[in-house]
Formats: sequence, structure tokens, C-alpha cells
Amino acid sequence: LIAHAGAVASLQAAVIMLLGLRVSLMLLLPLGFMCALVPFGDELIPFLQDITAQITIVLTRWSGIPAMISGIYIDTPAGLFIVAEACSGVKFLIAMVTLGFLVCFTAFDRWSMRVLFMLSAVVVPILANGVRAWGTIFIAQSQGVEFAAGFDHIFYGWIFFGIVIAILLGGFWRLFEREPEDAGYTASELAQMNWIARFEGRATGMWTTLAIIAGCILTAWLVNTAVSG
Repeated sequence: LIAHAGAVASLQAAVIMLLGLRVSLMLLLPLGFMCALVPFGDELIPFLQDITAQITIVLTRWSGIPAMISGIYIDTPAGLFIVAEACSGVKFLIAMVTLGFLVCFTAFDRWSMRVLFMLSAVVVPILANGVRAWGTIFIAQSQGVEFAAGFDHIFYGWIFFGIVIAILLGGFWRLFEREPEDAGYTASELAQMNWIARFEGRATGMWTTLAIIAGCILTAWLVNTAVSG
């Protein structure tokens, strides 16, 4: 995880280093969005499995199906079900958080609304995954386990979470505060920010020093390569 994060951060730093602060601020969305390239989420799987199992057992008993739970195992008259790693919902959660980042940047001006939407992008997929697991057990009770397994992969895998995304975006649609094309900084807005000019003035010497250091390292590497060759 650290290695992947470092690789992505090096690309982000290269953009800032080569193009400068002003251009980087104009590219704030794609630069920040690059964080989604880091493969994370495996650490959340045990927690999400447990949460999904707890939601599922509550809904299963509420729907009138007798069930017993032991960790991530749910025993019902239709059979024994397990909330496997693939059923933890971690992939959908990461996808929703990534979508939430995009929506927060492009659709909202206030931080309060951004925090509210991001919280919804975390809570809604977790609850929805519990409903998905309960739906599989409920269908298995009447139609059989094999039918429920096939229905789970087709309906829940392709349709259900698409509906959840539509519900989430639809619920916040009227609360959007700006059009997507209005997001981000423009060149004129950056020109009015005095702190950028002050930072660039102070950073000139630093960039020169870093360039000299980088040149020395590159030269040493080339010399070492030539000698070794």
C-alpha cells in the first residue's frame, strides 16, 4: 500500500514540480483523483463482513425467517450462508467514495454539504450491501439456493447497485450548488490570490536548489552506469 501510494504521489509531485503551483491548482481535480489509483480497502473487509452479517440477521428475522448467527455465518431453514469476502461490499464502497469525491468537488461549494454527501456515500453502500445479502436469503427461502445465487449475481451485480447510485444522486440533486463546469479555479481567480505570488517568489531559490541536487544525482547515476558498463 505504501509503495503504491508513493508511486502515485511521485506522479502528483512531478506535475507540481514541472508545471508549477498555478497550473497544479487548475488541475486540482485530476491530481486529487489520482489518489483513487492506490489499491486500498482490503483492510476493511473483516469489518464490512461483520457489519453486513449484523444487518442481514436483523432483516432476516424481521421478515419472519428464523435464523441464527455465528460471526459471519447465518443459519436458516434454506441453508447455511456465509458473508464471504466477495460479499463484504468493499468494492462498491470504494467506488461510491470515489464517486463522492467527484461529486463533492464539482457540485458543492460549502464544506458542510461536501461532508454530508461523503458520509452518505459511505453509509448508503454499507446499508445497501446488507439489504443485498438479506435479499439473497429471502429469495433462497422461497425459490431455492441455486436460484438465489444466480439471481444475486445478475440482479444485484448489475442492477441493484446502479439503482442505489441513482437514489443517492437523486436525493442530493436539488441540493447541488453549482454546475460541474463551474468547479475548480480559473486563471483569473488564481491571479487575484496574492499568496500564490508570494509563495512563488520564495520558492524560486528552493526550486533552483532542488534542480541542482537532481542534476547532481542524475550525473552521478550516469557516471556509475557508464563505469559499471
